[in-house]
Amino acid sequence: MSRKKNKWLRQPPDRSKIIFFLCFCLPPLLLYLLFGVYPILNSVYVSLFEWSGFDKLTSDAFVGLGNYFEVITEEEFLCAIRNDFIIILGKEIIIIALTVLFAVSLTRLKFRKGEASLYRFVFFIPNVLSVVIISIIWTFVIDPNFGILNPVLRAVGLADLIPASGWTYEHPLGVITFVASWCGVGMFMLIMIAAINGINAEMYESATIDGANEWKQLRYITLPAIREQSKFIVVTILYQSFSSNFTMVQAMLGSSVNSDSVVMGMFVYQNSFDSQWPRVGYSYSAAVIMLVITAAVSLIVNRIMSGRRSVYD
Repeated sequence: MSRKKNKWLRQPPDRSKIIFFLCFCLPPLLLYLLFGVYPILNSVYVSLFEWSGFDKLTSDAFVGLGNYFEVITEEEFLCAIRNDFIIILGKEIIIIALTVLFAVSLTRLKFRKGEASLYRFVFFIPNVLSVVIISIIWTFVIDPNFGILNPVLRAVGLADLIPASGWTYEHPLGVITFVASWCGVGMFMLIMIAAINGINAEMYESATIDGANEWKQLRYITLPAIREQSKFIVVTILYQSFSSNFTMVQAMLGSSVNSDSVVMGMFVYQNSFDSQWPRVGYSYSAAVIMLVITAAVSLIVNRIMSGRRSVYD
C-alpha cells in the first residue's frame, strides 16, 4: 500500500493543467500584480516620505508614519470622511428604493412588452453617459441664472425652496447625492428585474389565492427572494462611491469645493495634482487611509448583511 502511495506521489502533474494555467491563469495574475498590487505597495512606500514628486526620493525625506498622523488630525480630511459617508448613505437609500420600485413596477404591473422595454431603456440611459457629461447636464439644469429647475419651481408655487445663492453653493452634498443616485439606478434595476423574474410564479399565484394583496406579496415573497441581489447592490454602491464621489464633486463644483463639500478623493487630488506646492507623500498617505476605510467598511457591511438570514434559510 505504501509503495502504491509513493508511486502516485511521484507521478508528474498533468501537462494539460499546466498549459491551461500558463495560458489562462498566469497572464491575468501577472497583470493584476502589475496594475493592482504593485501600485498599492508603491503608494504605501511613498507615503512614508515627505516628497513633492519632482525631486529625487531619498532616505533623507523619510518621515515614517508622520504623514499618516498629520492626515488623521487634519480637520479638512475628517470633514471629507463625513461628507463621503453622507453621500454614500443617501445613495444607498435612494438607489435601493428606486431600484426596487422600478423593478417591481416593470415586472409585476401589467405593462405591455414594448412599454416595459422602453422604460428599461429610458432608466438605463444615465449608465451609458459618462459621469462628466451627466454632471455638466445637471449643472445647467440647476443653474440659478438660466437653468430650467428654478422656473419650474416658481411655476408650481415652490419658489420658497429656491436657494438664493444657488443649489450647488447652499446644498452641495444634496445635489451630489441626488445626481449620483439618478445615474446609478439603471444598471442595478436590470439586476433586480432579472432576480424578480427568477422567482417562481406559483408562489405569487398561491399567495393570491390565499388573499394576499400586492403589498404582502412584495414583503413576504419578493423582498426575501431578492436579498442576495440587494446585498450585492449595497456593497457595490459602497465601494464604488468612494472613488466616483471625487469625479462628481470635481465636475459639478470645481474650484468652489470647501469643507462642506470636499470628499476624500478630492482631498488627495488637492494635495498632489492641484497644488502649487504638491505633497505627494502626504496625499499618498491619505489615499492609503481611504483604501483602508473602503475595505473595512465594505467587509463590515458585507458581514452584517451576510449574518441576516432570510425566511427561506
